[in-house]
Amino acid sequence: MGALFKTQHERKRFLVWRHPKRKAFIKQRAIPRLTSRYTWTVKSGAPFAKSAKATPLLPASELIVRFNMEFKRRLWKTEIYEALCSYSQLCDPITVGRNLEKAYSESIMLNDAVNGMRYRLKSEGKVVTKEVEEEYRNKAITDYNASVESALSNYQRQMIVLFSTYIEVIAQNFIEWYFSNNPITMHDYVSEEKGKISFSEFINHDSKNEFIESLAKRSASNVISGEWKRILKRIESLTKVELKGKEGILILLSTRNKIVHENAKIEVGDEGVYDFYETLSAFLEYCEKVYLSE
Repeated sequence: MGALFKTQHERKRFLVWRHPKRKAFIKQRAIPRLTSRYTWTVKSGAPFAKSAKATPLLPASELIVRFNMEFKRRLWKTEIYEALCSYSQLCDPITVGRNLEKAYSESIMLNDAVNGMRYRLKSEGKVVTKEVEEEYRNKAITDYNASVESALSNYQRQMIVLFSTYIEVIAQNFIEWYFSNNPITMHDYVSEEKGKISFSEFINHDSKNEFIESLAKRSASNVISGEWKRILKRIESLTKVELKGKEGILILLSTRNKIVHENAKIEVGDEGVYDFYETLSAFLEYCEKVYLSE
């Protein structure tokens, strides 16, 4: 390692750690820029990707960095979990519903409404009894609870839309990574004429890996198009790994389509939200399993 670094400071900035498969990775923040002593496959001074790979323990002249796209499994895990936590905090049908009812029944807003009703009836020469006040108060609470239930139902439907969107973006990100890591598998999806690419398109990129990344994005879009039943079959065909729970994914996406395109007021329910969350989590776990096996 001593021949690779001129100073201790430079060595500290060049942090390398090992993958379980003994492939070395370079941290993006560890190396803002490297000198001309290193040979790179990208333009000099280009920023480093988190997934940049290096051959470890080689002389500087033989050190080559290759950029691959990343499957953002940790990001997706965090985002979908936070989405569920936000839902749980706001929409729990027992604790939240009862707390909102209690808060409104004891609120200044409701008391002011009752006082306003009492003043109005008295100005009309009517007698305001405790029974009249209680009837008015109960009706106001009932109407408020109905509006809360309606809002919670809307939120539940929006969670279905959100989960479906995550299915789509996770699938896109996963297939982009898969193609960049296994370029030969893009053959049938890179263009309408299988396996054919434009020479002019090739020379417009600064490196082979940049070109592969561009093709991976385009090919992934071709995979993630059309009916989802076929899309899921394409994913299985590419990865050679069975995707369990396909029916749940199809039901989730079908429900989303009814909500979005048909304006259907589907009663999802609290249990439905958690069931579809499990469906989304299972799909992410499938992608993660393939990712970690590479």
